[in-house]
Amino acid sequence: MKKNLFILLFCVLFMGPLFGQAAGRYVFQPSDFKSEKATETLPEGAVIILSLNNLEETVLELDQVLTTFVPSNILPPPIKQLLGQPEAIIKFLSQQAFGQQLKADQLLQIFGLNSKGSIYVAFYPPEPGKSKPSLVLTIPISNHQKISGLLNNVLKIRKAEKKNDGDQIIWEINSFNRDLPSKLFITCSKENMYISTSYEISKSLYQTKKEKSLGESSFFKTAIQNGKNINLLVDINPLKKHYHQNKMQFQSLHQLGVMQMHKLISQIPPEKKVDINFRLQTQFGILSIDEAAQYLEAVIVGGSPHFYKIIDDTITNFQGISLAFDLEKSIQTFEFNIHSNNLKPAITSINKTELISALNYIPGPRSAFTAMSKADPKSNKNEWLPFLDSIKSEFQKRKLDTKILDKAVKDMGVFSTPGTLNQFANLVVQTNYIKSGLKSVDTFKTFSDYLKKLKDAANTTFQKTTLLKGVDNSQVIAFYKENVNFHKKSKVFTDSMLTMIGCGDEDYIKLGSFKSEVYKPGVTKLTIEKGFRLKKGYFGYHEHDVINRQYLYFKPMDDFIVVEKGQREPTELITFTKRPAPDSLVKLLNLVPANTTSVSVQRFLHLVPEFIDFLGSVENSIHKEMNDFIAKVQLDELNETAARKAFKGLDLPLVFSCLSVSDDNTKVFNIFGVLEYPRSKVIPLFKQVFKDVYTHKDKLGGSMVCCIKEQGVLRYKIIMSSEGASHLIRSVVNNFATEHMHKPQGMQNLQMKVVQRNDGRLKLRKAIFFNPVWEPLLHMFFRMR
Repeated sequence: MKKNLFILLFCVLFMGPLFGQAAGRYVFQPSDFKSEKATETLPEGAVIILSLNNLEETVLELDQVLTTFVPSNILPPPIKQLLGQPEAIIKFLSQQAFGQQLKADQLLQIFGLNSKGSIYVAFYPPEPGKSKPSLVLTIPISNHQKISGLLNNVLKIRKAEKKNDGDQIIWEINSFNRDLPSKLFITCSKENMYISTSYEISKSLYQTKKEKSLGESSFFKTAIQNGKNINLLVDINPLKKHYHQNKMQFQSLHQLGVMQMHKLISQIPPEKKVDINFRLQTQFGILSIDEAAQYLEAVIVGGSPHFYKIIDDTITNFQGISLAFDLEKSIQTFEFNIHSNNLKPAITSINKTELISALNYIPGPRSAFTAMSKADPKSNKNEWLPFLDSIKSEFQKRKLDTKILDKAVKDMGVFSTPGTLNQFANLVVQTNYIKSGLKSVDTFKTFSDYLKKLKDAANTTFQKTTLLKGVDNSQVIAFYKENVNFHKKSKVFTDSMLTMIGCGDEDYIKLGSFKSEVYKPGVTKLTIEKGFRLKKGYFGYHEHDVINRQYLYFKPMDDFIVVEKGQREPTELITFTKRPAPDSLVKLLNLVPANTTSVSVQRFLHLVPEFIDFLGSVENSIHKEMNDFIAKVQLDELNETAARKAFKGLDLPLVFSCLSVSDDNTKVFNIFGVLEYPRSKVIPLFKQVFKDVYTHKDKLGGSMVCCIKEQGVLRYKIIMSSEGASHLIRSVVNNFATEHMHKPQGMQNLQMKVVQRNDGRLKLRKAIFFNPVWEPLLHMFFRMR
């Protein structure tokens, strides 16, 4: 069915240019409908609804987005001139297809489509006696003859039978196209054409019975967003009747499980039962497997009502999901929404002004960060207690020992997990970034030294910083101390439960300690230790301690507290000063919707210049190291003996692969396998092409995911700014065309700078010295060629 839908949509919407406006054998004339609105005509009960709203507006916005990515400098003058006009891509495509430039509304009208109308695709549950769902495709039309001619051609109609029932006209279509359903039913109003796979649904479109329409559905009215270009709704309410019809059978599944358990126990051989019973008696104090089955049955029977209630509440309250996509020239949004009656709004939401202000206090490049508003306070209510109470009641009915359950209920009443940062702070902002000391190779003597430092396990590459608002020093200390205490208490709780059934593990204990001290004026150091003590000693020792130690540093800055995690010494925290947020982030965060409780932000444009600069530092380091190395090589003759003598005692650069003799009998130093050195630097060429990206790196682009909690709806909204990506593509291609393609001998000069005469011409038989690191790789490479 899904395949058929895509084929039908493709045929109707995208194959029109192949067939033009040829008149067909059948013209689908309009009938009288009670309403010309599709949502007032389609019946209620659709499970999946896809809508493409306002065709002209959607096509225009798609044209605007694509136009921003087109580099003008590589286009021929006629097309370049066209690019400066509105609806440029639409006019270009129509020129290619029809030989004339058309606007969006004119292009749609050629196919007989109403440019202001919307397309709907609705899936309905299978009808009685059928296994496949029914679908209705609704197409807005402006000219019945044009759309009829289009359908005659693209659907390859073999036979069309016109069925009249008074004023109701339904066409039954049989197609030569085997990929389409065997029968299609077409009805037309003055403004819409309905193509359905169900005759009954086609009849219901005339609304002869007093049935609710799709637009009257409570879920449709709540979930549809007419201002968006595309909507996809999944309504489970029509399917709930199947759940309620089979609810009793579903809620008796646990009884089948119990019966199956007793059946399996009865099939255990008697001699095997003796062994099992002995193990149960010695380890758990349970007399037999039959008694163990009684305990398990009590757990299943006692816990199932609570389990079924959770499922029933979830299904009853759950309404469905919806997706919405919206196009604009520079901002695109995508929403994923969960609809359920038991979803409550958040107590607080993110204040955009506070969040933008908080960015001034975050170190690092601010490439990616997550912000959270104050969450609901930690509940003292344990969700497991009703479940345990229900099982305990069943134990008492069966006169089983409730000692374990009594202990569990008692401990769970006082034992709870620690809270989260955003349960006591008004605003939490967290970010990870790479340490600046490892983002450049220039500070290292050789490229090899940089790689050694990079893989040093003691050198943390990533830095995590947390920003808190609305808390003081004592609250920060109390939060991390509570986490350490929870680590220690969890072992005590677990052991007490295991001991009740004879499984207590006394071989180890959890260790934990917490220390707070002043590191420097204004900076507090937290030392957190978590670990284990093995109470069985080995190799002559009586006990072993495994300790994991972590350092955290924090300092107040105006209304915020900055917490640094990941470094042994808080160098960046001490030296960091307030700085303004990048323009791209300010512009993006001003789009944060109301009622947003968390937002995750990413931006990438500024990383492009950083990466190019990093490659530049790598290239500079390699050239310097190779130049120094070549200056030390004193080679009298071009043979292996002389080469071994010349290289003796020298430190070989990591990138140096071998020394070879060229066809004209000159020495060639090879790097990275088969590249000749000396050679020109290429990163300056990249910087020249990417120069506009350097200028706009902090001004454009970015994306964010916002979590929005409203009554009955949980929204995840992705907001993307395409300005950064479009500027990157457009400016780089334009600069490349200006610097190289449009200059005389430009591409030839570029090739001379990038490619050396002996690149790729290495012959192993002419190599007179190999770097031991590269020798096996080169031999393997040449064997594969």
